[in-house]
Amino acid sequence: MLLSAVVTIGTLLGSASATTAKLTAVISGDFNITNYRLYPENSDYDSRNKKLYLGSNFNASVLEYDPFTTQQKVITFEGITGNSNYHISGVDYDSYTGYVYFSANAGEPFVSRGANLTGSNKLIKYDPVAGKVVWEASMDNFAATVEKETGSAVNGFEDMEQDASGNCYYSAAYGGAIAKVSSGGEVTSFYVPKHINNSVASYQGLVWTNNKLIAHDDSVSQLVYFDTTSTSPEPVNITTTGLPSTLVLDCDGLYFPPKYNNKILLCSSDSQDAIYVFKSSDVWRTTRFLGSVANPITGSALPTSTVQIEQSIYINEEYFLDSGAFDAAGNRSVFPYVDITSKVASLANAHS
Repeated sequence: MLLSAVVTIGTLLGSASATTAKLTAVISGDFNITNYRLYPENSDYDSRNKKLYLGSNFNASVLEYDPFTTQQKVITFEGITGNSNYHISGVDYDSYTGYVYFSANAGEPFVSRGANLTGSNKLIKYDPVAGKVVWEASMDNFAATVEKETGSAVNGFEDMEQDASGNCYYSAAYGGAIAKVSSGGEVTSFYVPKHINNSVASYQGLVWTNNKLIAHDDSVSQLVYFDTTSTSPEPVNITTTGLPSTLVLDCDGLYFPPKYNNKILLCSSDSQDAIYVFKSSDVWRTTRFLGSVANPITGSALPTSTVQIEQSIYINEEYFLDSGAFDAAGNRSVFPYVDITSKVASLANAHS
């Protein structure tokens, strides 16, 4: 499939005119990012500063990308970047504060598909204006406490989401425990299952709205929410209609495209090679499955996440098998972003 370039309207002449041009520009159409061994599993768009942040999974670094000029900057982290024990798998822009969060997580739990739950994990809070790390919060004590209390190890940290008060929730896919990290970097326990099954991935993809932390429990193919105002939160099933009963759905990522005001939820399903679209009219007590958008990239690309850049929605493609082994870097340099704006709109508008 031939991918077109980003379409921009406006001429970038100087700093002042460049700013004006960005405000009037339109980002649409498929595009490629060329960066050797980038392998982004997740990305998110800083709508204030007009930058896309991509986790360079196997380099354990972050790429800052300007979709208007195509300029790139690599962000590195001492003790993490270039350390093969770490992946940077998760990226999340906090629209409330303007900070960006990165997951510097152990790679082995994912490489081994849950067989090896060792390795350290850090949540990184980054100030994109100052261009520096605000803090790094280690999950070592949290994971050790969970194991001591339950007798079961948890790991596979990757997904995170923020509430309106600046707290960040960071989940361990294997074991289903969720840490809560304050705006100052203090780590506490938000949720620990009474009975831990760490042999399969459970809570994947996190989004937040109206005091509900929404996740997908891949172990039972179920959307759930947690009440973030509760002192003892428990998962509550979100009643879902329209989804084929025989479908075993996984959601590597969940995403609220900002243009739909948290009413449309996108599930990035690796196993189905598609983006599943859900809608709620009652603040996610219930939801309706609207349909799916097939991944148009054929071959080994997986639609691991989605991101809205300005008013367009894109699939972030990851290539887990380039090296021949699962979840390891190959030698790829070109990574596509596929515009699915109109396809999502067709589903959303058909059920408005």
